Parts: sequence; structure tokens; C-alpha cells
Amino acid sequence: MPTTFTPLPAPGTTSAARLGRITRGDLTVDTPALLVQTVGGSMPSMPPDLAASIDAGLVLWDYSEVIDYIKLKQPASFFSLPRRCISILAPDGMLSSPNDVVSAKALSVETCTGRRDVTPASLLTAAAALGADVAVCVSDEPPPGAGKKRLSKAAERTKQWLDASLADQSRSSTSSQSDDGSGGGGGGGGGCGLLGVVSAGGVDADAVRRSARDVAARGLSGSGSSPASSGGLSGGLLGCSLSGLGGGEGSCDRAAAVAVALECLPEHALRVALKGYLSPADIVRGMASGVDVIGSAYPYLLARNGQALSLPSVAVNDDDGGGGGKEPRATTKRPRMVAPEAEASSDTGGGNDVGGGVGSVGGGARQVLDLRDAAMRTDTRPLVYGCACHACAHHHRAYIHHLLLAHEMLGDVLLYCHNTHHLLRLFAAARRNLRAGTFDTFAAAVAGEAKVAE
Repeated sequence: MPTTFTPLPAPGTTSAARLGRITRGDLTVDTPALLVQTVGGSMPSMPPDLAASIDAGLVLWDYSEVIDYIKLKQPASFFSLPRRCISILAPDGMLSSPNDVVSAKALSVETCTGRRDVTPASLLTAAAALGADVAVCVSDEPPPGAGKKRLSKAAERTKQWLDASLADQSRSSTSSQSDDGSGGGGGGGGGCGLLGVVSAGGVDADAVRRSARDVAARGLSGSGSSPASSGGLSGGLLGCSLSGLGGGEGSCDRAAAVAVALECLPEHALRVALKGYLSPADIVRGMASGVDVIGSAYPYLLARNGQALSLPSVAVNDDDGGGGGKEPRATTKRPRMVAPEAEASSDTGGGNDVGGGVGSVGGGARQVLDLRDAAMRTDTRPLVYGCACHACAHHHRAYIHHLLLAHEMLGDVLLYCHNTHHLLRLFAAARRNLRAGTFDTFAAAVAGEAKVAE
């Protein structure tokens, strides 16, 4: 079953931000959307019922972490994931560093059983075995500070691997059609959309432009339909993945590089960024640059530091997609909740409407709560009042503070659950503002919160 992308108009914004829709069968994910990180193919340390309660539409699988599962029958059934989601398989994950172990034929990645070579053919084979809906083509991503010779070689190698991926997908689709007489298929055949890789790292605008044009020249159909049914190899590219971000560049340099890359791509192409966005303000800047899907390890890193995300610009009690699925049955007594006005006066210091009530921002806002702080020891409020996540619905700050001090894994799990849910609410708020024509005001509000938090 093919995966497709449809861009939608976003009125009233001066930025390049836009709305869109990713569709696979009867499953639809609205963009801008968060690409949720997995560890070993699953939501980090989450039991299946808790993972299913997170209404994340897109998840990322790291090839180096899931390659050993492909020998199993229905390997995806072993993963703890949201109930219904679209999966994207990439040669590396959000937290991995640029890999300089490459050859003319393969990229070498570190797995739990030693180093493995990733070729275009092996990536598509893994995508078929896992039932992935989208696969990011193999690319050579040089480390920051690489010289011109290394960058030129990486660009040429990435281009060759893209051509090989398209050819392998075409052969796989043709074989699938001859076997079952249909034009569809799953996994690495006609149903798996490919993302060509655009190197957007560095400050060389000409190199970024050449990389984007190389991908655009190979055709971007905006659908994951099989190449054979779309008239040649061009039908296999669903969009592009922006690589090389998060290598130490500033937010302004990153935005400039992304703008240069995206101006060379057609409007109907899906734009994905797996790395480089590690704060709410950076994420909203990415949306403003025109990126449709943004991968961020921010919720995971916050949880590891014992911190909870709290964004005043997010209307946590609004159910407009992107978070807040059906909650599992409580296993503990519901904590005593403080009054909303007490929560607002303590954490946000009041609020001002943004975009006609679409979101709100407080003057004394802080974006992160430190649950290891001694002040949390007797604090029986939820992490964020009105948040519908499992952690906020069933536990309070004092309990999570105790779990962290006792080094109980449940503390990290609850924080990751809340942080992911809350960041999904940020994306939902952005989509509401794009529809309402107030995205520019919303983006300014999020940027203002970041400055206050600093």
C-alpha cells in the first residue's frame, strides 16, 4: 500500500511554513509533524499499553538497532509502538554522529553484534522485512569540518547510492507485480516510499544547491507508488531527507542552508529533517523554513536529565490531533490536583492570548521543570495542569521526584511519555495556527518563551 504526501495551503504566514498530509491507506498524518525517536525499534523503555496511548503518527527506526530483528517472523510485532503509525527506516538514528567509515559500495554502521555494511539493496531488504512505510536512502554524511575533497567525494557517492536505491526499488516492484499480478505491495516494493538525501550541512550554499538539484533531477513524485506503475524510476521518491544538520552550526546558518535546499525542490515533495532540532524554538524555526517532518531527540534527552517539558504556548487541553490518545487504566491513585489558577500563577505568571486564543504565552514562563530539584519533594501537582498524558493524569511531581532519586526506571519512562506528548501538542498548536493564519504570531511567542527561559 503506497505512502503519499499532499501539500496544503497555509494562509496568512510570511514564512515558508506549510500544511500537508501524509497518507497510507486509511491512516493520515497531518504535517508539520514530529518524527518520534525509537530505541531498538520501540519507544524507549515503554510497555506496549503506554506506548499505544501516545498518539504519535510517525516513528523512526534506526537500521543499526533493528537489523537483527529482520530474521524473525513479523519483526515489527516485537516493537512497543503507538497503536497506529507510519514508520520510517533510516541508516542511522537521531543521536548518531556522522559516520566516516565508508567505502565505494557501502556505509558501515555499529550494531549490537558488531559492524554491518549498509548498501542500498540491504536497506530495502530490511524495509521489506520490517514492513517500513518509508526508507531514507543510504548516504555518505561526512563529519563537521571535512575538507572540500571529502565533501565532493561524499556528494558523488550519495548520488550513486541514490541511483542504486531507485534501481533496486524498480526491480523489487517489477518482481512483486509479476508474482501477484498487482501494482501495489508492501515493504521494500511498491509500498515503501524513498527519501533521497540532500546534504544541507556546512556553509557552502553552492554545495547544498547542487545536492538538492541532484535529488530533484531524479524525480520527486510526492508518492510512494511503485516506479513501474508511475512511469520509470522517478515515481519511487516520496521526498527528501535533509542531512548534515546538528553539526554545531548556528540556528541562522541552519535556516539559511535549509532554505537554499528547499528552493530547489518541487512543492509536492515531502521534506524531512532527522537531526539538528533540539529545542522548541529551533523546531518552530524548522517549520518556518518549510520542513514538513522534524525528528527530535529532545523529549528523550530531557527525560534522561530528569526534566519535564512545559510550554505555555501549547494549549494542552485541546484535542486537535498530534497527541493525547486514549489513556490506559490508572494503576495508582489519582494525585490531588491543585486549582488551575494556582498552577498558572506559579508556573506561567499569567498569560497573553496568541493568535486569537489559539495558544497562550506567559510573561514569567519557563519551558522546563527540573524534577530532581528539592522543591519538588512535596509538590503534589501534575507536571503540567490540564495535560492528558499518562504521567500527568495519574502521578504528581513529588512521586516522579522520588522515582528519580531512587534511580527507578519508571521515572524516566513517565518523563519521556510526558515530554513526547507535550511536544506533539506543540506541533498540533502550530497546525492550528497555520490554519487560522496566525502562525507568525505563534512562532514569535515560542521564540519569546525561549528568551524568557534563558
